[in-house]
Amino acid sequence: MPMFKRCDRCGKAFIADSASTKICPICNARGINPPGRKVRRHIQTPPDKLTLDARQADAAGKSYGRWRFEESERRRKAEEIIHKQCEEHKRKEKKHVDESAPDPD
Repeated sequence: MPMFKRCDRCGKAFIADSASTKICPICNARGINPPGRKVRRHIQTPPDKLTLDARQADAAGKSYGRWRFEESERRRKAEEIIHKQCEEHKRKEKKHVDESAPDPD
């Protein structure tokens, strides 16, 4: 049902086919806003670390607390393995240096 409406952009009266129409056909074809009027845009912010962790826990099918515990244990074990490998490498290096040094006799 056609009705008279006033355009939100230019302020002129126009005949609208729908009650939800707010912009006249001329302004709609231009696709611009009048000067001094800002376009409202939804800017999605990236999720924080807690949200990302909660999503990972949900994907794993675990509660956040259980997932966090297992994750920290996994990291601790990985760091422990790296630490052991470093210590072993240092021992081998020291042993190699000691063997290659000449005897003081």
